[in-house]
Amino acid sequence: MLLTGSSASAQAALLETFAEAGEKIHHFRSGKSCKAWLAAKVRSRVMKPAGTKAAEAEPKNSENTTSAAADLSPQATALAERFCKIAEPGRSALALLYLNHFSTQEITQILQMTIEELSDAAEAARSQLRGIEAMQQAAPGTAEQGVPL
Repeated sequence: MLLTGSSASAQAALLETFAEAGEKIHHFRSGKSCKAWLAAKVRSRVMKPAGTKAAEAEPKNSENTTSAAADLSPQATALAERFCKIAEPGRSALALLYLNHFSTQEITQILQMTIEELSDAAEAARSQLRGIEAMQQAAPGTAEQGVPL
């Protein structure tokens, strides 16, 4: 959801990725490498250019999508909406760092970048997120509560 900004798009990407993964998942001996592979696949699917089948995909069961979105706090939804405005690869780098499921080395492998590139991308993303947050807080009539960074 941090990459897409919406629960419907995130759900569609996950469902498609897991459907594809069913054929390949038995090749992994380590749960950690499987998670990294899945994270890279989800990111790849989400980053496909608009107009491709995956980018336009909608979850088939809108009831599940609605209930999944209803389970999220308004702050989490607002954060995801802001987060998805961050430029790549910083958005993916920061999302993976914040999720805290992977080591820095694993993140560099998932994103196919060096540690220096990861550091630069994450710092640029943090700066962008702070800027987005500041703009929303400065906008008159904004009732939305900010989520601390």
